[in-house]
Amino acid sequence: MSIVRVRERERDSNIELLRIIAMFLVLVVHSCYFSLGVPTQQEVIATPIPSATIIFFQSLSVACVDIFVLISGWFGIRAKIKSLANFIFQCLFFSLGIYLFLIIFGFAEISYSGIASCFLLLNWNWFIKAYLLLYLVSPILNAFIEKVSERQLKNFIILFYIIHTIYGWIWYKSTTYIEGGSSIISFIGLYLLARYCNLYKPNFTKLKKSLDCLIIFTLLISMFIGEFLMLRYLGRNDYMLGNASPFVIMLSLFTVILFHKIRFKSRLINFIARSSFAVFLFHTNYHLCHDYFIPTIQEIYNTYNGISVITMIFLFLIIIYIISIIIDQVRIALFNKFILPCISK
Repeated sequence: MSIVRVRERERDSNIELLRIIAMFLVLVVHSCYFSLGVPTQQEVIATPIPSATIIFFQSLSVACVDIFVLISGWFGIRAKIKSLANFIFQCLFFSLGIYLFLIIFGFAEISYSGIASCFLLLNWNWFIKAYLLLYLVSPILNAFIEKVSERQLKNFIILFYIIHTIYGWIWYKSTTYIEGGSSIISFIGLYLLARYCNLYKPNFTKLKKSLDCLIIFTLLISMFIGEFLMLRYLGRNDYMLGNASPFVIMLSLFTVILFHKIRFKSRLINFIARSSFAVFLFHTNYHLCHDYFIPTIQEIYNTYNGISVITMIFLFLIIIYIISIIIDQVRIALFNKFILPCISK
């Protein structure tokens, strides 16, 4: 999630704001299909408005993961021991810290699965593992980008996405290594795509901001309508809103392009963005997510109606965001005091 700081001197608050928004969209996407489930064909027919609402917010937020990876590729990851140590320490701080807190206050017991979850040894939190691999292979990707010509890189990206679309989207069940876009393979494609766009500025990156907004809006509406109709008439949600969907990839890319054109500076935004990944680590924690986050979203959905449901869920997500930022300040202080001096030596 562009967790590792990449070439900070080139980034103003515009990208940091996008990082903040994208992280809130992660909360939103985890509040939709992930917590409430995909609306069934029967639900779409019987209760079209509630089902359409879930589909709409899923469409609005599904690009969040691709956006984070594209940000990393746009500026290029510069692998350093300090950044890697900071990333690993942040992951362990939240996983171990939350588990110990739950044990001390009687909300959890010591178990193999609990300990394994702290070190990402369970089938959970695929993103952290995929991004860690992307970070490790980034020097090889950077060397490849520097060596090949613009035309060679463009042709490679085109061929990559032809294969990626066929086996990762259209016939996504034909492979396991692409995982519908949730894999290191897809991350590599996004990284190269964003790097190409930033380095060589193809024509579609030079459009007016108003046209970028129109493209983003058109993609969002197309995804929403397409997903609703496929669920309504085919009972399927395989295509429109997956991470490997060309619609999602284009939406993510044009969002990054748009925000790159908006230049401004804000210390507050930079401060919040610095801890944005903490929001992900906090609410997707193995114990908190299963025992508290998902049940709370479901309870709100089953208790309130109409606009009240949206309001209450958004308030809940904002509270999670604020708590995560506050907790992460402790992590930053500990890292600067104890870990950073060791790395410097």
